[in-house]
Amino acid sequence: MKLSHIILSIFALLVFASCDNEDVDDLSQITTADLIAEESNLFNLIDRIVTDDPDAREVTCIDFVYSFVVIEYNQDLQIISSQTVSNDSEFASLLSSIEENHFINVSFPITSQLEDGTTFEVANKEELEEAIIACRAEEEQQLIESGTELLLECVWEVMLPEDEVFNTYTNAVFDNGNEGLTEFYYRGESYNGTWIVFAIEGEVHVNINLQGDGDVQSDWNFDWKLIVDSNNSFTIENDEGVSFVLNKECDEADYCKTLDFESCIIDGEASFTLSDYDDCVVIIAAPQQEVDEVTGEVSPVVEWGITYYASQSDADAAINVLVDQYIISATAGTQVVYARIENPDTLEYTVATINLIPEDCE
Repeated sequence: MKLSHIILSIFALLVFASCDNEDVDDLSQITTADLIAEESNLFNLIDRIVTDDPDAREVTCIDFVYSFVVIEYNQDLQIISSQTVSNDSEFASLLSSIEENHFINVSFPITSQLEDGTTFEVANKEELEEAIIACRAEEEQQLIESGTELLLECVWEVMLPEDEVFNTYTNAVFDNGNEGLTEFYYRGESYNGTWIVFAIEGEVHVNINLQGDGDVQSDWNFDWKLIVDSNNSFTIENDEGVSFVLNKECDEADYCKTLDFESCIIDGEASFTLSDYDDCVVIIAAPQQEVDEVTGEVSPVVEWGITYYASQSDADAAINVLVDQYIISATAGTQVVYARIENPDTLEYTVATINLIPEDCE
């Protein structure tokens, strides 16, 4: 039987001590070894089980069966209160009211009959703490496995959180592989690196480490908290408050890694529709928006004009524009063309190099 099932059975019969099931002589003999201190790890673990804090990790393999009585003791081991709790909210509220150096009481041993008819017993608070930790460890391993599987699905395109209007990494792409390897594509460059998924206090994290030194590495080489928004999107956030949304993309036409474009050879020729590459040309090679360092204002979005040429000189002079349906002989191999990226308002332009690659798709 799985530990999670065992723990669930334990708590199904867990009853906190009350004045009705302990006589005065028993209570007078109680010691701190019998109680759960407010500052103890076990107290904190129990609090995590019943908390209503949406940012706290729920321990789903443990449950309490209500109602029961919780007794509070002060540091002199005098009974301060005895209160019945009927749900998680009431229990969490009571735990939050326990003062420093105070204690709560639990009756041990706790015995449960398991599904196969055998019995399982928790003899003391140390065994109870071990059981909860083991349960959480099992769940954290499941979180790691599910997070790893998620990151291996297709590629992940960097997008902005809703409260941001610009970031240089928008539309950059993580292409993750097995054994913790990743390739990060940004502005036409590829950065090799590693990634690893792990759990801290019930939270899923991903550690990114891109090789080399530079601004890109400095911006991404962090331990990121990973928050799953849906099967197709998650948010990562580091300790410096920087966050990104990553969207899953499985169709190569929906994301851009480089300015290398392939087309299948049919009857000795490969056909390229140049206008299909406009979006990638803008994402990878067009000048980005500018941010005013004083006001923080972002320059307007430019609707770039894109035209294609056979040579750099033609692109500079804006002459001899290539036809949109561009044909390359299979024997010619990879051919370089030049994209002129022009601001229609200022007529300022830049030129990007594109590789058109005929591919044998058989």
